Amino acid sequence: EGGMMWSVATFIDHISAKGEDGEQVYDHIRAQCQQVALYSMHSCQEMIDNKPGCFEWFGLDFMVDEDYNVWNLECNISPDLSKGT
Repeated sequence: EGGMMWSVATFIDHISAKGEDGEQVYDHIRAQCQQVALYSMHSCQEMIDNKPGCFEWFGLDFMVDEDYNVWNLECNISPDLSKGT
């Protein structure tokens, strides 16, 4: 299908087909992504203007290695919100 974006269900099925617990692997990866996002937001919170009634979009790009470790590739303050890869 011209890209490597999978739904969560497709990813879990893929991992499960390899004989691993797809749900557990996904939960492990998601927890790491959330931790990286939290660290990223904390690292720049002093530089962001807090304007009542406003919000900021951040885009974080991750890579997952063969041991299911999550690596942060980049954090964008103006992410592209289109669906394409």
